[in-house]
Amino acid sequence: MIVAIIGKGSIGKRHGENLRKIGHNVFYVRTKKSKRKNEISFLEISNKIDFFIISNPTSLHLSTVQKIEKFKKPILVEKPLSHKYNLYQKKLSRNENIFVGYQMRYDPRINFLKKLIQKNKKYYTNITWLTNMPDWHKNENYFKSYASKKNLGGGASLTLSHEIDLAYYIFGKVKSVNVVNLKNTLKIDVEDKISICLKHYNGSVSNLYLNFSSKYYERRIEVYDTKSKLIYDFNKNYICKYTNLNKKKYKCPVKKDEIYLFEMIDLINSMKSDKKKNCRINIRNIFHTQEILNKIMKKIPLLKYNKIN
Repeated sequence: MIVAIIGKGSIGKRHGENLRKIGHNVFYVRTKKSKRKNEISFLEISNKIDFFIISNPTSLHLSTVQKIEKFKKPILVEKPLSHKYNLYQKKLSRNENIFVGYQMRYDPRINFLKKLIQKNKKYYTNITWLTNMPDWHKNENYFKSYASKKNLGGGASLTLSHEIDLAYYIFGKVKSVNVVNLKNTLKIDVEDKISICLKHYNGSVSNLYLNFSSKYYERRIEVYDTKSKLIYDFNKNYICKYTNLNKKKYKCPVKKDEIYLFEMIDLINSMKSDKKKNCRINIRNIFHTQEILNKIMKKIPLLKYNKIN
């Protein structure tokens, strides 16, 4: 299979490495012609490409899809699909050739947690992701990063939107969205931290705190019902269940790169079997995440920063 990747940042390179591991040919697409091995220009794209990956800045996702949609080949768009509402989104939501890169749906711990959740119960959930954007790329000025720029589709809500997708993936569709925009400490033109409350149709509530200006790292999901608590910690290979004074560990071994590999294998298998809509990240299964993001993006400009560090 021949794959064309548009965007040669860290995620584009990771996808390229994983695809080569499982025996596929990879080309990176450049705006202009390149003499480098495994690089082609937009003008050199042909019908020989079997599928595309879009991993450029969020603000360019939809315009890039429009450029290559004419080839009628599967397209994996890195998350999120878009940084603001666009009628073109709705058109794409019915296109089985479009996939969105929420690879956390392939984390074995997440899927085990999802199995432990009972559909007839109401849950209260805290979902937290604390990280520090200035530390992501040591040799890069974070002020120039797409994540710090409004016009490139940056901000904590979009950049850390895996957690928003997980709330939907685990607990189902969302009925209402409330947002508290917290103090911006990085002095950038997008939110660097945000608190979001999602109320699901099944009665569950998900509270999310997303922060990429934190002085320490934490990524976890805490799920409460009337009798027990479940904890998923991204840094640990197990799920913990607490019931009264009892604690039980469910081991779920996983390496970070494996999650991306599982995503790519499922995607390719769905293409080969012509069952694209069954893929976890097919847009038909994932578009509700974009609808939630659209609601969040509408609310953010209306809010004032609270004085919370």
